[in-house]
Amino acid sequence: MKWKSLAGLIVTFFLYLMIGAFVFIGIEKQPYMANLTEVKMNFLRDKSGSIAAEDLDAFVEEVLQAAGVKTAKPPSNFTAEPWPFYEALFLCGTMVTTIGYGHITPKTVGGQIFCAVYALFGIPVTLFMLTGIGEKLSNVSRFVEKKVRTRVSNQKLIRIINLLTSLVFGLGLFCFLPAYLFTIVEGWEYHTALYFVFITLTTVGFGDYIPAQNHLDHHAHDATYKTAVFCWIIVGLTFLAGMFNLISEGLKELKNKVEDATMANLNTVKRLTTMAIDRGKSRDPSPCRSSSDLSISQQPILTSLVSPAGTENQLKVPQEVNNGTSH
Repeated sequence: MKWKSLAGLIVTFFLYLMIGAFVFIGIEKQPYMANLTEVKMNFLRDKSGSIAAEDLDAFVEEVLQAAGVKTAKPPSNFTAEPWPFYEALFLCGTMVTTIGYGHITPKTVGGQIFCAVYALFGIPVTLFMLTGIGEKLSNVSRFVEKKVRTRVSNQKLIRIINLLTSLVFGLGLFCFLPAYLFTIVEGWEYHTALYFVFITLTTVGFGDYIPAQNHLDHHAHDATYKTAVFCWIIVGLTFLAGMFNLISEGLKELKNKVEDATMANLNTVKRLTTMAIDRGKSRDPSPCRSSSDLSISQQPILTSLVSPAGTENQLKVPQEVNNGTSH
């Protein structure tokens, strides 16, 4: 893919995300979270003050934590407004990359229909873009490999070192380092953050751990933070696409070498079989052989038998025998 085509594809991808975010904001008039404050106030009003608000919050928190939900407390900047733009943009990004955390979903019929149509066209665009960027990254790796080949003759060793270097560098930059940053921002344990990183970049997206959902941290709902997380997802996916491209090329080269070796072996076996058959024919004195298989000493005899003179001599012998019999 040419650079101009790739650049146009990247611009199309981000425009597609922005258009989808604006459409979701327009369709989904419901808040991105249930209005817990209003529900809580109505409940306390019905109980006529018999339950303290702090006790109710603690009870709901314990119940949701037992159910596996991180927190029930709404964020400090929570309002019953339509989705914020960065929330809608994050939703579109996780949708077209097939991660699909499931923390935000369309509730209206129009939003659900638009979600299906949006994903139908957005996923192929994303795959084409990631494939193109992956090819460019693999081209850089191949360029470095060609430069090294001018000094080192062992091509197999160069390919293995190049692949391992790219893998270690990419894992450190896009997996282990982001996991450490998530431990700082989200407060996760390192193994949890590493688990989230691999689940996200492999597009499994269980949704059990989601960035920017810790309501006790004001950074978690910052638009800049979510934008950074989304950029990390895109760059990490391009790294995986580049690695898959290098691995697929290595497998293709291995396949070609195996096929060439197999064809060479088959040709060798065919040639040896033909030679064995020819030798067997030259040693077999059966009458089924052709005249070319006969020895030079046998060819005059065959000629005399086939010639007209030889035929007359063969015919005269029985005639003389018949004349002698008549006397």
